[in-house]
Amino acid sequence: MSEKSKCCPSYQILDQYYNNLKYLTTYNVVISVNDTTIGQCLESDVYAFDTTYPRHLVLADESLENSITNPYVVYCAQALDEIRLDKYRDHSHYFKQMRDIDLSPSAYTSDTNTAANGWKCFGEYDGWNEIITKGFSGHYDGNEKTISNLKCITSNSVECPSLFGAIKDGSVKNLTVEEVEISGVYNTGAIAGCVATATIENCHSSGNITCSNYRAGGLIGHAFDRDGSIIIKDCSSNANVTITYSNEKEFTYAGGLIGDMQNGSILSSNVTNCTIKGQVYAGGLAGSIYRGTVADCYTSDIIINAHNSIGGLIGCIYASSTITNCHCDEVTLTGTNEFTPAGDGVGGIVGEAENTTIDGCETSGTISGYSGIGGIAGKCNTGSIKNATSTCEVSSVFYYAGGIAGLANCDIINCCSNGSITAGSDYAGGITGQLASGKVAQNSSSGGNIKGAGESDESSCTSYSDLSGCGKSRG
Repeated sequence: MSEKSKCCPSYQILDQYYNNLKYLTTYNVVISVNDTTIGQCLESDVYAFDTTYPRHLVLADESLENSITNPYVVYCAQALDEIRLDKYRDHSHYFKQMRDIDLSPSAYTSDTNTAANGWKCFGEYDGWNEIITKGFSGHYDGNEKTISNLKCITSNSVECPSLFGAIKDGSVKNLTVEEVEISGVYNTGAIAGCVATATIENCHSSGNITCSNYRAGGLIGHAFDRDGSIIIKDCSSNANVTITYSNEKEFTYAGGLIGDMQNGSILSSNVTNCTIKGQVYAGGLAGSIYRGTVADCYTSDIIINAHNSIGGLIGCIYASSTITNCHCDEVTLTGTNEFTPAGDGVGGIVGEAENTTIDGCETSGTISGYSGIGGIAGKCNTGSIKNATSTCEVSSVFYYAGGIAGLANCDIINCCSNGSITAGSDYAGGITGQLASGKVAQNSSSGGNIKGAGESDESSCTSYSDLSGCGKSRG
């Protein structure tokens, strides 16, 4: 390679990266490769160029087409920012991160990214019609690297504040996003605010995520797919998640990993050491799941404060869903009294479950609220709870406190609770506060203390009087 410079003849660059220098706007030095001028820079800044890696997106091998084995390589914030360009973002391209990247606003600004609001969102989401426009449709391999200090703040209701904004028919894997500061209106998360037909695998987050309305999650705000092609696998988060909306007539969804998921799976993932605050539908893993599968997941040392439908794992789950082999350890779940009815449906695994099978789950910690409070499920309507164990301390201010389920309209089979159960008024039971329908079978047992403030009324209880407070509390 021949190289010329009027001021710095010893300045070295790699010719395969010559199109990838980030040029400055004032010129003193002319840099040329093979007798061709390729750019200019201030003489004092010549050595500021780190020429060991490209400043923009390039293929690992420029002689070949983009593929999973020949990705665009991402070395820095500038290259990461270019993914938003139409020629990269929307064509199922493959990308691979090659080193840790700092996205501190003080370290990186551009036409689209400012120090005040940080990272600019990719894409937009029309929630009324469930349409993503200008979303990321590529495949990003983080290569076990880290993106740190992501700041993304927006008041635009169609944007999805996060690293990738909106993802459609894409994937992200092997990436850690740490110390995030995310704030938006509708759908917020560290990796994506909204995803449709996507796979998120081996991704991790930390920091603080805030949403003024609807959905917020440690990794993803909202995920939807009509064919069940959402897969979240081997992921984790300890990001704090907060929804600030205060209208009791609206639903919100706050989850340690994902705010709301429709038709998908969460597998072998966990959330630890964080605080989650919301209104309705708040869960350690997910705020709400419709027609989903959750398996081999856990939460640990989390604190959740919300008004209704609060679960150590899932706030609310329904429509032929399953939860298998999951556990929630040392969780603190509190149903608050800001609205009426309030503190309703709080459970160690799930706040409310409908047409759902819960199998092989365990819980420990402290669970409290106003009504429908259970060690595994606050309320269970159809479906079943099987092979579950709870050592949670369960208490309700008013009604329906149970070691496994607060209010049960489902089968409870081969379950055991060993925590204390307290109802401030009526309906306290070692397995369920009230068994409205269904059955308790196959040696379900309770070893905890059961206490209620109301008068005992054994006449209306079933033969499982030690397990279900089917009349008034067992005082």
